[in-house]
Amino acid sequence: MEVSEERFPVAVAGGGLVGMSLALALARAGVRVALVEASPASSLDDAGYGARPIALSQGSRRILAALGVWDAIAASATPIVRIHVSDRGHFGFARLGAHDLGVDALGYVLAAAELERALRSQLADLDAVHLLCPASVDDVDAVNGATARVHIAAADTGTTPRGARRLQARLVVVCDGGRSPLRERLGVPVSERDYGQWAVTARVEARCAHQGVAYERFTTEGPLALLPMQARSCGLVWSVGADSAEQLVTLDDAAFLAALGRQFGTRLGGFVAAGARSAFPLSLITATRIVGERLAMIGNAANHLHPVAGQGLNLGLRDAEALAEMVAASLRDGGDPGDAALLARYAADRRRDQSRVLRVTDALVRVFSNAFAPLVAARAVGLLAFDLLPPLKRGFARHAMGLAGRQGRLTRGLRL
Repeated sequence: MEVSEERFPVAVAGGGLVGMSLALALARAGVRVALVEASPASSLDDAGYGARPIALSQGSRRILAALGVWDAIAASATPIVRIHVSDRGHFGFARLGAHDLGVDALGYVLAAAELERALRSQLADLDAVHLLCPASVDDVDAVNGATARVHIAAADTGTTPRGARRLQARLVVVCDGGRSPLRERLGVPVSERDYGQWAVTARVEARCAHQGVAYERFTTEGPLALLPMQARSCGLVWSVGADSAEQLVTLDDAAFLAALGRQFGTRLGGFVAAGARSAFPLSLITATRIVGERLAMIGNAANHLHPVAGQGLNLGLRDAEALAEMVAASLRDGGDPGDAALLARYAADRRRDQSRVLRVTDALVRVFSNAFAPLVAARAVGLLAFDLLPPLKRGFARHAMGLAGRQGRLTRGLRL
């Protein structure tokens, strides 16, 4: 039987939040895209990945607004109006306020499933996007200097036919997660640091209203983040050791909430309810290169971060914005989206942003997970100094909101 080899300017391996955003940005710019994703829409469940809280920066909100997605999720997104950072058992703390920085919110929190549904809905209406789901990219090899062949393994059910198929693309984008199977198959080396922590996630309800405040509390086992969500709900991302994670996900609700209260304290009056818990290991995984022959890596496939400060998804959305902008401009001018010079420019364009975010998140985890007494004292002083120096806070906040440095066209509200 003859194997189909349809041709596309771009093929995206991985249709998670970043992969779908890239496909949507390209399609809005008139670029035909093959989007290959292993998980069907039915996999969005309230107890698993879909229920995890995600924090969107101001820059990410602007990107999603430019893509026509924000209106669909705005009602579900809770604004972060203040951030409170503390170090359990020590005197240092720091605060950031949206009003002080001249913005309506420092960021927004919602369940991952809400954004995923909105993106899938937008993509479904676009003829420029050819969705292969559930399916995965097994391999990529060169056809000639002008295209790459993408080998796709399709599931027995879903929108793709049974068996395997192939397509050709001038650019292949790897976006299939921090443990990217395709990145490994292609032999791209990675640098990895195991933090020895697991993130326990859940939706919890506080006794008192959160008033739009996000809390980042550093404990002896790792950072504990409480993100404001609708009503009195908070999204919990609690980093602990492996043994503690296993115990926390199996505790009954009362025991779990008591353990949370001991670590977080009484600022919200305690906790009265908890949803289903899930846990996943934490490590820093960075690809040693993010471009290759007709190949680019974005999102977690390029840089998989610790969730402290909530920067991973926002960094990935900026990857998608930058790559989509360059590809769309190249095709508009009759160029080649997989040209080596274009990909080199993309890598150079993203290097500073990616390196800065990696350094900051890694330093936060390592410094605040260290019990060395002089360092403990220094970080307490550092938090207080940060709190008392408005210029330092403003600079940090601009970076955290994705509004520092050169901003892409979507962040500025422009078309690609």
